[in-house]
Amino acid sequence: MSTGGRLFLDVGSSRIKGGWYAPPPACDGGGENSLFPLTTAQLAEPDALAAFVHRGRPGDAWRGDLRQWLGNLPPALTTWLATVHPRVADEVDALLQESGRAASRRLTYRDLPLEIRVERPERVGVDRLLAAVAVNRVRAPHTPAITVDAGTAITVDLVESDGAFAGGAIAPGLALAASSLHGGAPQLPELQVTVAPPWRLGKSTEEALAAGIFWGTAGGIAELVRRVEPTSAEPAELYVTGGDAAVLRGALAEMLGRPLRHVPHLVLAGAALAADDPR
Repeated sequence: MSTGGRLFLDVGSSRIKGGWYAPPPACDGGGENSLFPLTTAQLAEPDALAAFVHRGRPGDAWRGDLRQWLGNLPPALTTWLATVHPRVADEVDALLQESGRAASRRLTYRDLPLEIRVERPERVGVDRLLAAVAVNRVRAPHTPAITVDAGTAITVDLVESDGAFAGGAIAPGLALAASSLHGGAPQLPELQVTVAPPWRLGKSTEEALAAGIFWGTAGGIAELVRRVEPTSAEPAELYVTGGDAAVLRGALAEMLGRPLRHVPHLVLAGAALAADDPR
């Protein structure tokens, strides 16, 4: 990997996602060497991509993992950070400085090339907005899109046909639903639902929990997509991202009767696009 790229960090409620983007080759014929040529309709893949769980782990453990990953990367011109967890983001900044990198620049809604049609844009999670920025690069012209981010919380958001973020819905994710059930009813075991369970009547408490958590969550997302989608426009393109996207994608496609495009690095791609084309 070459030097002079950009480092992007997405600090979520449970995980820290990192992406290092190398600079592209110099464009023939001169002109500005943009990280993302505006002529492409695809999202650039990061040269290095990683994720580190911080929720429920000792700080020394996840900081050590992140420190090791950063140590294997070339220097970056700039580090950009998007966060919905300010305390952990402060720890990440301290680690960056400890490793000899400059403190990050934090992205806010004011930095984004995005019209935001909600009452309080400053209160919308920046990860939701960055996903919209990325989707605007790849969706078909004049076609709405819906983003499903399946993480600790699940967000289902509408990007209107003109590219504006219009808001959406927020629901608990798989792990949060499982921990909430266990916390509210301690006699129930706390499950980790990492694969789609076959649909059948639960013949044990564990089977009943797995079925209820997974299929209830998938069904809830599908219904939110139906309610978020505009009725007077072309069918929306569907995009899914987040830690549980891979396990939910197939069930959602079956329930909705159409495919969802899985983009694991959607929020990081939005951050990179925003840094390359700031307001």
